[in-house]
Amino acid sequence: MLIKAQKSKLIKEPSSHKANIFKLRAELNKVSAEKEALFSKKEDVDKKISALINKITSLKKERDTPIKEIKEEKKKRDDYNRETKTKIAAVKKAREEKEQIIKKHKIQGDPAAIKILIESLEKKMETEVMSFGKERQMMKTLKDLKKKEKEFKKISSVLDKISELSKDINEIKNKAESMHQSIQDKAKISQEKHMQMISLSAEVKELKKEKDSINKKIVETKEQLSKVDEQLKENLLKISQLKGKLEKEKGESRKKNQTAETTELRKREEAVKEKIKKKGKLTTEDILVLQESEEGPIC
Repeated sequence: MLIKAQKSKLIKEPSSHKANIFKLRAELNKVSAEKEALFSKKEDVDKKISALINKITSLKKERDTPIKEIKEEKKKRDDYNRETKTKIAAVKKAREEKEQIIKKHKIQGDPAAIKILIESLEKKMETEVMSFGKERQMMKTLKDLKKKEKEFKKISSVLDKISELSKDINEIKNKAESMHQSIQDKAKISQEKHMQMISLSAEVKELKKEKDSINKKIVETKEQLSKVDEQLKENLLKISQLKGKLEKEKGESRKKNQTAETTELRKREEAVKEKIKKKGKLTTEDILVLQESEEGPIC
């Protein structure tokens, strides 16, 4: 059996552990709440990352579509440029042909100006009254001009060819310019989408850093929970052990008291029996001793 000081300590010790248990449970609830808040925060970050990734995927499609169109339009623009070069070469060749004809037939003047002048003189002769000498002079001039016009007809097909080629060149150049402008516009749109993707990717990168930080804190809170839970179990085990010791001490104390009471009862019973043998007068207490001896087993 324990001495009085040890017994007193044994009775007081559970109170200390109960205080620790109360404190540890409060800490356990606090850390658990922190862990749940971290999981909730992590879930919010995951949702943001997912939304941004979806937006980036959508922007990638919006960026790649004009890129594909630009590739096709560049091909068309290059085709237009090649066609322009071919026609420019044809114009150069036609002009050389024209110069050869002019040189061969000694053609001078501007055919368009000569045609206008012929029309002007013919109209003047039809509408104006003039002297015979002036009319003859005008007739001679008109004849000379018509001769030149006839000479120009030798190169008219070449001139028409040059004119047609020049017209085609202008049209092709306009198409190429229009295509080039379309390429520039689409390139600008594609670049804008790409820059948005870069910006959103940077946001995703920062959110992932935040998520890593949250995951680290979650691991720390789990470790803290495990540590507090272990301490709580240790304190509960100690209380259980102390209760076992107290129960054992109480049992031993009860057994000791019962033994002492039994010994005392036996002594008193023997004294009463001796009194009966000697035919002594029994007191009320003696009768009670006999009754108690009969009612309960004497150990």
